[in-house]
Amino acid sequence: MRKRRESALRGRVRTPTPTHTHPPACSFVRSFESVRDGWRRRHRAPWSRWVSRVSDATRARGPSRGTGFSTDSLRRDRLTVNDDARGRVIFAQGRSRASSNESSARTLVRAIGKWRPLKTPRTTLTLFLYVIGMYAAFYAAPPVETTPKRLAKYEAAVRRVDEELGDGFRGAVSEYTDADRDLARLTPFGWRFTSGPEHKERVAAAKRRLRVSSKRLRAEEKKRDEAMREARSELGLWSELGVGDAKALFKRSYERGKVFATRHTFWDGLSLILRGKSDESTLSFLFRWLMIALSNFTMGMLTAVFSFAFTLPSLIRSFSTSIWSATAFYCIALVACVSVVSSILFAAYGTAAATTYAVVKYAGPALARLDDADARRRARIGQRPGYNSYPGPSRQRFHQD
Repeated sequence: MRKRRESALRGRVRTPTPTHTHPPACSFVRSFESVRDGWRRRHRAPWSRWVSRVSDATRARGPSRGTGFSTDSLRRDRLTVNDDARGRVIFAQGRSRASSNESSARTLVRAIGKWRPLKTPRTTLTLFLYVIGMYAAFYAAPPVETTPKRLAKYEAAVRRVDEELGDGFRGAVSEYTDADRDLARLTPFGWRFTSGPEHKERVAAAKRRLRVSSKRLRAEEKKRDEAMREARSELGLWSELGVGDAKALFKRSYERGKVFATRHTFWDGLSLILRGKSDESTLSFLFRWLMIALSNFTMGMLTAVFSFAFTLPSLIRSFSTSIWSATAFYCIALVACVSVVSSILFAAYGTAAATTYAVVKYAGPALARLDDADARRRARIGQRPGYNSYPGPSRQRFHQD
């Protein structure tokens, strides 16, 4: 067997490798056309029809005499190749974008399908409270319906309070206002250094009158609050009146937090401009200012939440209700407040992230070029003759012994 194999290997004749008779550039174009035609047959894109017409017409003309290939036909082939490549890039981008959208949606659906609420109790509880809070803040109707009979009782109680305690309350307010005005008139700036004993006695009498009027006003306010509590109990804490007062309280707290964030962002931005470095880029300055604005807005929203949480019990006390009803109302209102504030913060941070991405992707190169041009300009200014030529301690014009 070994002898037969050796004789067969000695008798094998090697075939010579074929040599190309056409120029290398034309062979490259023809090989590229063959690959392109195969790809076109597989995908059949709409833009390949007019490309195939141009390439077929170019191939039908054939090479010119003398050089073996035509320069014009090669230029047309190159244009066709460029158009074909551009079309393939556009087509591939569209397919990748569609596949990414489909993959993200499929991933989300798969994650929701695999989610087991009992295995993640904290996440489940957080999502449940968030949904409850958003529903209570925007969609839920007051549990207690305000019927015309209850509304008539409430209006009658309010009128009775105004008839019985209105005159005394308004008189106490007027007396307190007059006493405070008299005391302010008798105590200008520096009155202790320019007044005599008689003037000090008048100031003391005005202070006693202010204390008496303030005690009377507090007593009248207490009586009025008790009467209004009884009147509000005709509708109840869970009625449209109680829910509306809670929403109005949250709106006031939110406005105060927003004003806090706006004011601090303005002053922080001004100090950032004044303390900023001359060689700092515009992009870094914008990022720093954006982070300052986000931190101030976050602090403002947290301030709004704490303000609402501490002022809500006084609102609940204005209704004559049980301790269990008051506790449930406080918890639901606080959960709704936290849900709304968290949604606002999530939207703010998402907007900031999208803005940062857009700036870095689209405006980042332009801003970088501007910063480079500014840096080169400063470098040219520093290299001018006579610039910063004052001799410092390390450079002296004259010799010192």
